[in-house]
Amino acid sequence: RDNKNKLNEKLILGIALASKNNGQVFFELKGIIKEFFGKIGLVDYLMPEMADGNNYLQSNEVLKIESDGAVIGYLGGVNKSFVKGDAALAEIDLDALL
Repeated sequence: RDNKNKLNEKLILGIALASKNNGQVFFELKGIIKEFFGKIGLVDYLMPEMADGNNYLQSNEVLKIESDGAVIGYLGGVNKSFVKGDAALAEIDLDALL
């Protein structure tokens, strides 16, 4: 909430991808995000590893998404203890892009 008691809402794109088989869902989702960025003309971005992930994400499959020095989202493989098969998810702050 801001000073006038109005809600500050962000436009966030959430993406989830899953497979019953243990595949390469994390890398497939990373490719989808790269293709999306290409379609909207975003070429100046980085996807470095995140030092601190969440307990629901695989520690070796967590990337933050940065553009113009700001974190605009993250991408991660879902921890195997939470899902059967393979799953990955991402969140991207569309307000930061548009």
